[in-house]
Amino acid sequence: MQVLNSYWVGQDGKHKWYEVIVVDPNHPSIKTDKNLKWICSNTQKGRVFRVRQAQEEKAEDREERAKEQKRQDQVWRSHNNTGK
Repeated sequence: MQVLNSYWVGQDGKHKWYEVIVVDPNHPSIKTDKNLKWICSNTQKGRVFRVRQAQEEKAEDREERAKEQKRQDQVWRSHNNTGK
């Protein structure tokens, strides 16, 4: 089984749930499907350890936006002499 992607589904106060999409590259219907047979090649083995998942990308984007907002706030404060 190989992971194609995963994404956040929901959460409560204690748990978070993610949905993981997996494909069996050895299944005959996957091998003959023209849209999915790329995952059967040897170069795709271990891709779950190399490929960034959508959730990781979104988390990194949020971190970058937060850092940029902090920088903009600091510039705004310095221009308006409001300090910290």
